[in-house]
Amino acid sequence: MKLRILLVGIIMSMLPCCSLRRHPIIKHVLLVKSGKDLHNSCQQKQPFITIWVHGTRLRPRIVCKNFFAAPEGLVKAVDFDPACHLHTIAQTLSAVDGAYYPLEHIYLFGWPGALDFKARKRAAQQLSESIQKVIHEFKQHHDITPKVRVITHSHGGNVALNLASVEATENLVVDELILLACPVQRETMDYIKNPMFKRIFSLYSTTDLLQVIDPQGIYPHNGITRPLFSERRFPAHKNLVQARIRMNRHSLMHVNFLLTNFIRVLPKVIETMSSWHHDD
Repeated sequence: MKLRILLVGIIMSMLPCCSLRRHPIIKHVLLVKSGKDLHNSCQQKQPFITIWVHGTRLRPRIVCKNFFAAPEGLVKAVDFDPACHLHTIAQTLSAVDGAYYPLEHIYLFGWPGALDFKARKRAAQQLSESIQKVIHEFKQHHDITPKVRVITHSHGGNVALNLASVEATENLVVDELILLACPVQRETMDYIKNPMFKRIFSLYSTTDLLQVIDPQGIYPHNGITRPLFSERRFPAHKNLVQARIRMNRHSLMHVNFLLTNFIRVLPKVIETMSSWHHDD
C-alpha cells in the first residue's frame, strides 16, 4: 500500500546565525512503497548500532501497560519482552531495512520518564555510560568501532540532547540523532550545536499538542520564565534538518510517531532527509 508522506518546512541553515524565519521553506512529496528498495543490498563498512529512547511516562501503569512499558537502562531489543510495543518498534525497523537497522544491534534505553529537567539529565548520564560500554563491547567482538544512531520520542529527545552536558564522555560521537516530536526547550535547544552530534533530524507535526504543552517556563525550581511552553522547532544549524510531517494527508498526533504504520516509513523518511542534507 502506498503511503503518502508530505514533509513541509525542511529548514537547513548554511550559517549557524541564520534564523528559521529567514530560511526558505522547501516542500517535498515522498511516495513510500515499501522498505525493499532501501539499503538491503549495500554492504556497510562501518555498521550502526541503534538506540531507542522513550519519552515521559505519566500514565497509570495499568493503562496500556505493554504499549508504554520500557526496560531499565540499556537492553538489547532481542532480549526485551516481545509483548511490549518497544520490541515491536525494533522489529519493524529491522523488517523494513535490515541492513541499516539489524535487530541484533538495536537497543532500548529505559529511564524513569519523570517530567523534570534533573531526571532527564540523570538519564543522560546513564545513557552516555551505556553507549560507551556498548561501543567497547562491539569493538571487542567485531574488531570495528560502530556508528551510533539514537532515535527518540518526545522528551527522550531532551535526554539525548543532554548527552552534550555530560562530563567525561570520552569523545562520544552520535552520528545520527533522530528526534520525533521532541519538545524544544530553552535548557537543551543549544545542544544541537555540540560537535558530538554529527547529523540531527527533527520531525514534528503542527497538530501534536503534547509536544508543546510542557510548561517549561513554570517549573517550580525555576520560577516563571519565557517561553512558558515548549516549542516545535530548533534554531537553525548547519547539521540540523527539520521537517513537519503529514501522513496520508493527515497531520500526526503525539502517539502517531510511535505507531507501526509510521515506524514502517521512518527509515525512508530519514534516508530522504539525509539526501537533502547532502544536497544543500
